[in-house]
This record gives sequence, C-alpha cells and structure tokens, in this order.
Amino acid sequence: MPRVRAAVTIHDQPLEPVWRVVSHGRSLAEVTEHVLSVREFAPLEGQPVTSWTVALNGSRVTWTQREVHVPSRLMTFSQIDGDFHVLSGAWRLDPLAGGVRVTLDIEFDLGVDGLAPLLDPTWSRSLQVHAEEILASVATHLRLRSAN
Repeated sequence: MPRVRAAVTIHDQPLEPVWRVVSHGRSLAEVTEHVLSVREFAPLEGQPVTSWTVALNGSRVTWTQREVHVPSRLMTFSQIDGDFHVLSGAWRLDPLAGGVRVTLDIEFDLGVDGLAPLLDPTWSRSLQVHAEEILASVATHLRLRSAN
C-alpha cells in the first residue's frame, strides 16, 4: 500500500496546545482551506469517530474514521467508511527543546488493483500535499495565536 509522511517542527509551542489542534478534526477544518468539513460523532466502542470531506485532485473526497488517542502524543486513525478502500495513519507529536515535532503518516489503497500503477502515484502526491498543507496550516495557526 502506498504511504506518505509529512512532518513539521513548531517552535516555541508547548505540547498541549499543539495536541488540542491536531487531535480535534474540527480544529483542522477551521485552519486548513482544503479540509472542507469535519464532523465529530459519538464515540464508537469508546473511540472517537469523525467524518471528513476534503478537496483532493479536484474532487470532494469523503471518509469516516475511527480514532485512537494516546493523549498529547499519538492519534491513530482508520477509515470505517468512505471513498478509499483502505485509509489509515497516525499523528505523532514529539516534544523538542523549544517546540514540538508533528508527524502525519497516511497509508491508503484505492481498491482498483488493475489501475493502481496509474492511480497510486497521483493519489500519493495528492495525499502528500494534503498532509503538508495541514501541517503548515497548524503551524501558522499556532504562531499567529501566540503572537496575539
């Protein structure tokens, strides 16, 4: 399955404010232009569930994901319904001297085996840009909030 990874170091920020933004999908929708909406649902078997609508490759892509949170450090997610055959990944926060390193890993399968050699590179690039834009938006949001 194709995988993408993006990371950013957010300087002069403690772990908790960064965690509050990345662990709540609605916060990500508020700060990232191509994340069109994120709805939070009642937990399923004790795990948060969110439904995402994102602009990728000129299309609206939707999925619903189940999340597992390890507070202030790690959030894993896996699609339970949506446009991908498989979509999963993790947000990881690592404290650094003077900041936080945020890493977003995404793994996907479109479910079209015969077309995978043609489609996977395009979707990998799209998801890479998606991940990088989310991280850049989070970093900018936190810097601007700190400046006020």
